[in-house]
Amino acid sequence: MANPASCKSEALYAAIDLGSNSFHMLICQRHGERVEALNRVRQKVRLAEGLSEDSKLSVEAMERGWQCLRVFAEQLADIPTENIIIVATATLRLATNRQDFIRVAESILDHDIDVIPGEKEAGLIYQGATQGARSQDSHLIIDIGGASTEIVHGKGCTPTQAKSVDIGCVTFMQRYFPNGVLGENNFTHAVQAAKDAIFEVSDAYQGLNWQYCLGASGTPQAIREIALANNDVRAITLEQLERIGAAIGEAKNISSLTIEGLQENRRAVFPAGIAILKALFEILKINKMELAPGALREGLIAQLTGDKNETVWHQQLASKYAIDQQQAKRVLATASELMSPNETLDTIASSKLLDLVCRYHEIGVFIDFKKHYQHAVYLLKSINFPGLDINEKRLLVNAISNQGEHIQTIATSEQQTLEQTLVGCLRLAKIFCHRRDNSPALGADLSIDDAGWHLVIKHKGWQQSYPLLAFALGNEQQEWRKIGWQLNIE
Repeated sequence: MANPASCKSEALYAAIDLGSNSFHMLICQRHGERVEALNRVRQKVRLAEGLSEDSKLSVEAMERGWQCLRVFAEQLADIPTENIIIVATATLRLATNRQDFIRVAESILDHDIDVIPGEKEAGLIYQGATQGARSQDSHLIIDIGGASTEIVHGKGCTPTQAKSVDIGCVTFMQRYFPNGVLGENNFTHAVQAAKDAIFEVSDAYQGLNWQYCLGASGTPQAIREIALANNDVRAITLEQLERIGAAIGEAKNISSLTIEGLQENRRAVFPAGIAILKALFEILKINKMELAPGALREGLIAQLTGDKNETVWHQQLASKYAIDQQQAKRVLATASELMSPNETLDTIASSKLLDLVCRYHEIGVFIDFKKHYQHAVYLLKSINFPGLDINEKRLLVNAISNQGEHIQTIATSEQQTLEQTLVGCLRLAKIFCHRRDNSPALGADLSIDDAGWHLVIKHKGWQQSYPLLAFALGNEQQEWRKIGWQLNIE
């Protein structure tokens, strides 16, 4: 007789977050389109406490983490590998010896661990915190972790602005409250240090009139527990934070801190969390904060369960906007062929991002052909694509916005090369596929070096045989020159 649990395993999902303060595991079960939480496990590991000044993680801290993961591993046994996602955040981003920890951790869990960048973490936190939000609602989401704090603004379920700041409740306890020593001076210094760090990113949030501010971390949860113990059901305010801050300032050390409703398991990093939250309220001019219904784990589960329906989701979206899916496939095949001989471009050629750029470059045609790239940008910005983080969404929109007659200058950034590659290869692929049929490919080799892009078309006498193609590529060369790009064609 089959094990009932194993029969249901295909509907089980698990998300594990290896945080700087705590490790979390969320196990969910899917019922049709509905996903329900079955179990939540949270263990204080305080990984960030083991991070030295030269960013090396101590063996003791790693052992605490491994011990926790042995508990988690047993509960993953009946869940398919493809339904499990495990990520690590700030401390393992910083640790120079993180591979020492990850190698053992992956063997314990029998699963890969993804050390995600701060902005991706912020985007996932936003998704987890805004599940079920109405599309017109704007939010500011705050998550104070052990070694970093994520600040995200967005509309509906779509994040639009995200920053990760290297301030956290574990690292701040070590720095400003050494050995648990409190007092007014220590608290004031911690608040000011947090303000200084937040101020550096605060310009990004000026003029964003959010309707709701949600706190997705343990510090807001601890404040709500304190408020409820005092029969206070109101949202978190700066006035509350100032009262709690005064109590921290009056206490000599962490053990003598007496606040009704403060849970013992939150005490160790609570003063640092309050200092950071108070700084956030003051710098970002937050009036009130509610508790978020979810955080990183829920965002990861949303990504996992969304991926199961991604194919159908994309088919429905393409049908809704009458996208020529055969043409999209032709353009993707051509763009991939152009990129594939290049070792540096090969990862882009097989990426989800290239697929989406080719799939949706004509999404605006349904509205109006003349300005279809402008319409495409508007539509793409308003669509919450499953599995895309903020940076990937920005690259998608920018690549398609540059498919009109003229190319806009691409701002210098860490992703400039990737963005230029997506723009250039898509523009060339569209030109090669202009007949919108399955004509035999001419065959072309593309290489890129410091002198520019070099396109060699293998068909002998192609300029005479395909005058429209020659005309279009000549125009493209001129467009590239206008913004300082070099396209050489042979």
